Amino acid sequence: VPLHDYDCSKGRAVIPKGAIELEPFPYNAAHNNPLLSGDSNQNLCPQNSPDFLKNCPSKACLLTGKQVAVVASDDDGTADGGYEACCAWDMYIWLFYDPTFHNNNNNLNTTDASTTTTTTKEVTIPAVYVTLQEGMRLLHDYNNYNNAN
Repeated sequence: VPLHDYDCSKGRAVIPKGAIELEPFPYNAAHNNPLLSGDSNQNLCPQNSPDFLKNCPSKACLLTGKQVAVVASDDDGTADGGYEACCAWDMYIWLFYDPTFHNNNNNLNTTDASTTTTTTKEVTIPAVYVTLQEGMRLLHDYNNYNNAN
């Protein structure tokens, strides 16, 4: 089974085509992201799948790229298509030290006519990983703080 950034077993919804903006490119995050995340009435995933918020820890959905032929019939009898959206994964990424990277990829060789010098530079990059839900909370708090000041 290929790995994805989403899990349809934790939540699946069909998003009506007219509800989100996919064209023109690039992706319109300011318009679409609030429609695909959070626990507000604006999130289209729980609107189209009643158990979505209960089963999806991230409270966010990602479009899978699959189009669904029929969502519902309009009053005029025509059918609308939609996009499949599934629960976005909400897990930590575990960091670990890879000793093979240091040994194989971190050597800088300089050569002149008389000598070859190998210099190894170690780079330390601090990183913090949070879940999607924690990140959304941090972003929300950051924006509220900036708006208040």
